[in-house]
Amino acid sequence: MRVRGELWAVAAALSFVALELSVRIAAPYAPPALGSFVRVLPVFALAWLATLAGADGRRDLGLLFRPGAAVLLGALVLDGVLNMYVANALKIYALTRGGIVLTLTAVEVGQLLGTAILVRWWFGPAVRPPVWLGMLVIVAGTAAASWSQVFVPGWGEVLALSLAAGLCFALSVTAVGYVLRHGIGLWPTLAVSATVGLAVTAAASALSGQAPTPAHLAHVGTVGVGFLLLSGAAYASALFFLTGALARISIVSANAIAGANGPVAALVGALVFGPTVTPLLVVGVLLVAVGAVLVRTRMAREELEQLPRHAGRTGALPATR
Repeated sequence: MRVRGELWAVAAALSFVALELSVRIAAPYAPPALGSFVRVLPVFALAWLATLAGADGRRDLGLLFRPGAAVLLGALVLDGVLNMYVANALKIYALTRGGIVLTLTAVEVGQLLGTAILVRWWFGPAVRPPVWLGMLVIVAGTAAASWSQVFVPGWGEVLALSLAAGLCFALSVTAVGYVLRHGIGLWPTLAVSATVGLAVTAAASALSGQAPTPAHLAHVGTVGVGFLLLSGAAYASALFFLTGALARISIVSANAIAGANGPVAALVGALVFGPTVTPLLVVGVLLVAVGAVLVRTRMAREELEQLPRHAGRTGALPATR
């Protein structure tokens, strides 16, 4: 189960790389709020179709709205707001100000350390030394990868925005992990989060004067909408695999492996969009890969066993389903 969960996390990382690159390509075609709305659409449609198609999905959906499940529902509302709008808006703004390398590597640091702290506070189990060592190696890798952009004009603002985006992602990942560990399935979890995300991004688009109307989408153009839908497909894939990984291995391990996409996407992005690829950027990516391996070592099962199990209809974690 652990190895399978790690493969889900690796698939999430690859999907996030595709997402970061597609977001960068689509950015010139549409305002951030409208782009976020279009990206959430595939997640919303796929999650609801899968949820309503199966008896387990419909039953889990009912469990989320039963009396006493307000905390679980609140956690998914938090995920929908932070993950599908706030964090992405911060990241996209930072991308426009500071470039792909500094932004993605700083987001990675904020998400990685934020998740470790939140899991320790929320669930209680200690984050063990091999995981801390792996995270420190990943932090060193992200620092090396972004060093070429530190102290350039506006770097402080970009760094602060990117770290804030990473912390928002960390909170949303921890909230989803909390829901999954109460026996709720993958698709209903995504369906509720995506519904909140779609509502928030639609409202933000309307307030910015770029409501998702046919006229505004026509202004974006066929090519722009195509790139936005492509990034939406990558987003749906990334969330699907990340949620699956969270249901199978520890939150810290899943987040560290999936989150290693940041410097990798920065390297690929630098090759495609610039700036010049430097030896430090390559070294940083290699360090991130080593850190991800260290994080996975012996930790997923031990941490998962320490997390609280809550009796649902099966009395087991989603990983057993």
